[in-house]
Amino acid sequence: MTQNETLETFLKREKEERETRGREVDWEDRKHNWLAAVNALYNTIYSWLQKSIKDQVIEVYYDDMHIVEEHIGDYTVKKMVIRLGPDKIRLEPAGTLIVGSNGRIDLIGTKASIMLLLLKDKWQIAIRGGRGGIDYLPLTKESFTDALKQII
Repeated sequence: MTQNETLETFLKREKEERETRGREVDWEDRKHNWLAAVNALYNTIYSWLQKSIKDQVIEVYYDDMHIVEEHIGDYTVKKMVIRLGPDKIRLEPAGTLIVGSNGRIDLIGTKASIMLLLLKDKWQIAIRGGRGGIDYLPLTKESFTDALKQII
């Protein structure tokens, strides 16, 4: 806000700038890409779990959940549920409008949860780094296994 600008003028200018920025993004395309990334991640994890599914060590199923995001609106996305005995491990999408990423899925176990972030079209595990920061580890079968060990 400039020194001579009134509150009303400032707010009107800010509203117009925000509306212009909102029109520059293809929100439907962003949602489409997000849902495709979620499904691709689930397919990858499912392939990692195939032997355990076949051996009836775990059961995998999907439930619908609803997300409401600014600009994108209300949409349905699947959450992946891995049943291990009486316990459940859930992969729950948090949304695509996550600061610093193109989306987040929470990996939730009985003891803890871990964030999976979509960074530059690659899934990463967010881990607490030194001095309160966050470090990122590429999501692989091995890192997924280590994450499961931490949350169940």
